[in-house]
Amino acid sequence: YESSGSDPGSTGACGGVLTQHPGKIFNYDGPQRECVWTIKVKPGFHVILAIPPLHLTCGKEYVELLDGPPESETIGKICGGINLLFRSSSNTVTLKYLTTRDHRASPFSIYYYADPEGRRCVPGTS
Repeated sequence: YESSGSDPGSTGACGGVLTQHPGKIFNYDGPQRECVWTIKVKPGFHVILAIPPLHLTCGKEYVELLDGPPESETIGKICGGINLLFRSSSNTVTLKYLTTRDHRASPFSIYYYADPEGRRCVPGTS
């Protein structure tokens, strides 16, 4: 895992609290079994996640989406297939990456940015 260094909102680190936006979480093939990222934007904003199709090995690895801090309930688990836009209900969202002991991590990227409270739709949608 490595940080890009060129964009302060980007991280390839295995987990952490991210407060700069817009940003990108990226994961490279590595030994980590679990990574937890918490994205926190200013009060009065929501987090928008733009998740391109993930090419993870379903059954062996996935990204778990939580609408809030790490102790929040799971919204769902993603391992591949579709483009996904998600708008958090608050200014915080958590992503957990988990893989089994016998499986090496697969690379992926997830993009995020802040969206003002009171907005009725995600940009680019109707």
